[in-house]
Amino acid sequence: MDVAVVFTPGGQLNYNIWSVVRELLNGEDSRVGAAAGVEDLKKVEGAGAVVIGGGPYSVYRRSINPISEGFLEKVLEQGESGKPLLGICLGHQLIAKHFGGRVRKGAVGEYSYTSVELDTESTLFQGLPRRIMAWSSHKDEVGRVPTGFRATAFSRVCRVEAMEHKSKPIYSVQFHPEVYETERGSSIIMNFLEAAGIKGVHDYADKYSAVYGAISKQPGGEPVLNARPHPVSYRRVKRVPRRVGSRVVDKRLLFPVSPVLKPDEFIRRALSFVRNTVGDGRVLLAASGGVDSMIVAELLHRALGNRVWFIHMDTGFMRSRESERVSSFIEEKYGNLVYVDASREFVGSMRGLENAEEKRRMFSRTYFRILEDFASQIEAEYVSQGTIWPDIVESVKVFGRSVIKSQHNVSPPPGFRKMSSLKGVLEPLAGIFKHEERVVAWRLGLPPSIVFRMPFPGPGLSVRNVGVITEDSLLLTEKVNSTVEECVKQWMLDTYGVPIVIEPPGLHRPWQALGFICRKGVVECKYEEEIRRIAEGNGVKARSVFLLQSRMTGVKGDSRTYERPLVIETSEGLLTYEAYERVFLGVTSIPRFRVSRVLFTVSSLRDSGKYVAGFRIVESMHAMTARNMRIPGTLIQEISERLQSLPEVGFVVYDVSNKPSATIEPE
Repeated sequence: MDVAVVFTPGGQLNYNIWSVVRELLNGEDSRVGAAAGVEDLKKVEGAGAVVIGGGPYSVYRRSINPISEGFLEKVLEQGESGKPLLGICLGHQLIAKHFGGRVRKGAVGEYSYTSVELDTESTLFQGLPRRIMAWSSHKDEVGRVPTGFRATAFSRVCRVEAMEHKSKPIYSVQFHPEVYETERGSSIIMNFLEAAGIKGVHDYADKYSAVYGAISKQPGGEPVLNARPHPVSYRRVKRVPRRVGSRVVDKRLLFPVSPVLKPDEFIRRALSFVRNTVGDGRVLLAASGGVDSMIVAELLHRALGNRVWFIHMDTGFMRSRESERVSSFIEEKYGNLVYVDASREFVGSMRGLENAEEKRRMFSRTYFRILEDFASQIEAEYVSQGTIWPDIVESVKVFGRSVIKSQHNVSPPPGFRKMSSLKGVLEPLAGIFKHEERVVAWRLGLPPSIVFRMPFPGPGLSVRNVGVITEDSLLLTEKVNSTVEECVKQWMLDTYGVPIVIEPPGLHRPWQALGFICRKGVVECKYEEEIRRIAEGNGVKARSVFLLQSRMTGVKGDSRTYERPLVIETSEGLLTYEAYERVFLGVTSIPRFRVSRVLFTVSSLRDSGKYVAGFRIVESMHAMTARNMRIPGTLIQEISERLQSLPEVGFVVYDVSNKPSATIEPE
């Protein structure tokens, strides 16, 4: 093994680091390993180079689990003996502390983009421009470099954005080179690998361009669907008998060969994984109709034939006629379909719930109960899902730290894991990202409507209906969301000829175009005058500044936030893209403001209408990070006017937030 990537507890982007290193090593999974604890120390000792990732912990107080802290100390000791080390974010701070530097809480935080000045004489930054835009998510910073080190990059906010040892191959950066949003980020990691003496390191940009160029030229033919399956109403069956001393376990294909550079090899291994896991058993696949579950449907069908059953649930939170289209496709292509109308069960379970996490957990509980019922009826030994890595990492609770948000397919209730008939949950895509699975879908020959399908959350419109869900609010959410999707899709077709553009190295424009609603209640912002000054300092005159009463989910420094979004009403109508972004960055960087999401009004504020309608259009590569997408003012105006025409809407807001510090979905 050439490189070991150290997964620090709770780090949201550690798997991204592993994936980038794998791609730089020609997509070969055998050359890069993951190390997370003392049991993996031999991997670290045997590797030619080590990368230490980020995480939500502070190194200047004991906040890391003692076992993990001891392991990390042993990793850092490898650097003392000459092992090449690269620290990223928390890894940067761990290196500083271990070698005698000082880490402190910064006066302001850096979330999403920041301009970084580089010392291009540094090993890491050779061949790069002197200034890059980098992606950050941190509040702590290195206040003093250790003896024997020198600072090699800085920004307006952080004086030590990078450092290196003067005589040993030890390097570190505060920002995140492993994400697409950091300019030349993969080049920084490649420079480290080459300096460490790793052989066969290659830039993969040209290969990615060839793959995504081929996908974009895919013939546009869609299947003609004649099947018209009718849903069965869900009725809860008698309680499934439990057994003591056994658990349903997750069967996940993690750390695979590159699905982009070696898609046929990935498919071959995935089919082998399915056959070896299931044997002669039966599988029930939860098929939502998204690209995730449809890839798994094709893999299972090829591997197991008619021993696969497909269940599609109409949750009541789907888009208009979506369940009809999905069930028709599955019935036509595969058969063995269980099409369930469970809308009363799902919507009823949400009644009265306001907190976003409580809503997500209740959705998950209902989802797994229905899976449990039908799996027991067909005597399935496995249930399968289209779970991908971002679903897992945002849902995992590490050493008491809160999850970012509970994904419905990753958080089953305890009883589900004690089913008498089940052996496991089968997830052959658990180790890949969305931009990678598009390539797999293409190689499997799935139709363009699936290959290019815009992501839609498992809980559907329930996470776009912020706060308590009622019959009226859910109906309005569907109208608002469909309006936004229609407007953006038509603009994309008129401008680019396709509904989604996927550019190398897998950037989706748009990743999602969504509409949401919340109650119109507002709360006074006690930092109104300071925020006005920040806006004016960026050329924006704020007429009013306030908070919405409803709370929305965010992520800062790999930790969850759940705060009221900030609303800014301006005096000059629509702003430039750059002005929106500057104000967002300025406001969210001040910790005491406790703001993760910034909304701008794009309509008049009227007394009638009891809801706020909002829209959000982002671009992303893998949903771990996302950026507000640049769109023309004419499109913003069109969406605003159509939403303002709905009588239930009091005013319309445009969500200009990046991730971090706001999650893509409002809840």
